[in-house]
Amino acid sequence: MYYYITEPPRSREVQQAEEKVRELLIQAGIAGEFVCTSPTRGVEELAEMGVAKKYTTLVAIGSEPHLNTLGTLLAGTSYVFGALPITRPDALASVNDVRTFEEGVEALKFRRVHAVPVCRIEPNKFFFSELHLQSSHVTNVRIRINDALVETPCHAMTFTGSGQLTIEHRIEQRGAASSLRNFFFKDASVNVERSQFQGNVIAIETSQPLTFHLGAEAFVRTPLAATIIPNSLKIITRRDTLAALSDQKSEGTEVVFQTNNW
Repeated sequence: MYYYITEPPRSREVQQAEEKVRELLIQAGIAGEFVCTSPTRGVEELAEMGVAKKYTTLVAIGSEPHLNTLGTLLAGTSYVFGALPITRPDALASVNDVRTFEEGVEALKFRRVHAVPVCRIEPNKFFFSELHLQSSHVTNVRIRINDALVETPCHAMTFTGSGQLTIEHRIEQRGAASSLRNFFFKDASVNVERSQFQGNVIAIETSQPLTFHLGAEAFVRTPLAATIIPNSLKIITRRDTLAALSDQKSEGTEVVFQTNNW
């Protein structure tokens, strides 16, 4: 049996999604015990209660910050972590290959467990999924990743718990031909350049402080320094190949440049 830790729904839509997930869990025969956080009992206390009851698999149901709290709490332990994102079912797809409620329940049913990396941001923030940064104006970014130093303009950035950075830079095309194309097609004169970097030790500086978000919540601001801790979190996934992919991503430094013309 599993020990499920939920959080109070923030909207009617979220409540309906949680009810759907519970029905799917019951149909799959893995309902287990449900507990819910409150102002007086947080995730850590509820997790300790689950451990005291001899549960070895703890599952978070809720928002991305809620999932991150339980996942990073279990990192470095022998306990297994399961996750069912509510607001965005595919929020952890890069980690557990789950994109729908049904796939999430199926993964829990078959319980394939893999160890994935966790990222530590100094001094004491941890995450294992993805952080996102958006800027309305171009920002100069300086990144030290392993032994490499990179400087690049940036409009958006994704930072994964395995140490992968994806940076987007939008470039407006100018000239008569571009103006005519933009008249018929919205944003047709914008090129999007994407750069990807991979490493274990990462420092990010921006020309002005910017905020990385975890889901809908602010998580950390630049500048920041981070270290990837490999094989830290035992998580239930859909495929047996994900652990190998995560391990490959957390080794060495890799740089890939892509340009998309829109």
